[in-house]
Amino acid sequence: GEVVTSGDLSSGDFLITGDAVNVAARLQQNAEPGEVLVSKRTHDAVQRAFRLGPEREIQAKGKREPLRVYPVEGPRTARQTERPRLVGRKRELAQLELLRGWALEERRPQLISIVAPAGTGKTRLLEEFLAGLDPDEGWHVGTGRCLPYGQSLTYWPLRGLLEELVGAVEGDRVADVFIQGGFTPEDARRLAGVIVGTLGVEGAGEETRDRESVFNTWRLLIETAARNAPRLVIFEDLHWASDSLLDLVEHIMHPRTQAPLLIVAVSRPELLDRRPAWGGAGKENMSVLALKPLNEAQTEELVSHMGGSLPDTVRRQIVERSGGNPFFASELVRGMTERAVEGAAADHIPDTVHAAVLARLDALSPAERSVVQAASVAGRSFRPATLAVVQPDLEPAEIDRAIEGLLARDLVVPAESDSCTFRHVLIRDVAYGTPPAPSVSACTRQLPPGWMNLRPAGWTSSWS
Repeated sequence: GEVVTSGDLSSGDFLITGDAVNVAARLQQNAEPGEVLVSKRTHDAVQRAFRLGPEREIQAKGKREPLRVYPVEGPRTARQTERPRLVGRKRELAQLELLRGWALEERRPQLISIVAPAGTGKTRLLEEFLAGLDPDEGWHVGTGRCLPYGQSLTYWPLRGLLEELVGAVEGDRVADVFIQGGFTPEDARRLAGVIVGTLGVEGAGEETRDRESVFNTWRLLIETAARNAPRLVIFEDLHWASDSLLDLVEHIMHPRTQAPLLIVAVSRPELLDRRPAWGGAGKENMSVLALKPLNEAQTEELVSHMGGSLPDTVRRQIVERSGGNPFFASELVRGMTERAVEGAAADHIPDTVHAAVLARLDALSPAERSVVQAASVAGRSFRPATLAVVQPDLEPAEIDRAIEGLLARDLVVPAESDSCTFRHVLIRDVAYGTPPAPSVSACTRQLPPGWMNLRPAGWTSSWS
């Protein structure tokens, strides 16, 4: 659920308020010792990954109806997943296959970064690619997963990668890889010490303090492992990686590396905001694959396949609201199917979609967020000149720069004349429902969507 937090840390206090805070407090008070208790919304979000006990009802202060709560019994042995069919990604899949063959035949590393906003199908494309690997080629897959707070965990993603590549995060196992690659036992133990020391393993050597030594040793390890068997290294959510880890990934692609190695980096566009030159302009072994939204026909195919039992009008609304985002379309279909309301409008945003959109809005600068919230009051489309009237705190040049930022992040797209339109109506809906930025007047925020379309011709007065 949404909460509001204080933005002034000068007093040392951090205040947080909202209905979600109140619900969390009631859950905590009603949970038995050692019990994890979740609300209905959390139940719906995690039921495919966790086993939950029978429903209970609790009375909560400030709530007219009892809260429906569920005890968490534990994680499922395997996540229950429903993968939609892959639609409209033939060219992208072919590009991945081409680089796989190139790395294998030329025995040279290839790095491809799949860059797109949340829900565009990066993970689904990667799953299809992995499912099509030829077992006879002997690819070994290792994955490094970057965390949202990855800036403070410099090389943490390498821990999972190392475990999948060599079998364990142990110096002896790493040393065996180097020995099999032709290194002497003494050199192998020294290099292994650098590797495990990078990950904070107890007993690490002093060599880990040398950045160049760390980079060269990791490159040698991956190159040595790839000479024994082709290696496919995946970095998930690379936009959350530390700068040092990004430098390391680029270092592995050094021309001296000679081994069948394919690195696939999955990232959101924020990576290119941090590293505009990411992807190696002018380097033949580094490329960026930017996923675009599905077109209308492809979205209709996906929605028809998943929601064949829904009325035509509802399916059409889902196609329009999803804006070509396959995740949004899938979640809207699933939500409408679960509601099973004949002829109902697709006006409910599932929590999963709401969270994905809100995460993108949270990443905006203060000016960009102020502009997108003000624009959401106008409806699907808006004009910069109108925003300048209702946002006296921002100069016209600041508004123009903010709109350029929204265009670059693909949150809005150019429309006729000088107007802009939200990429998905869902982005507009979530922005409209978030707490207002300080520069958006309370008067504007209280007006209904579409109020700007009602202004008389020649209207020039400002709001206060």
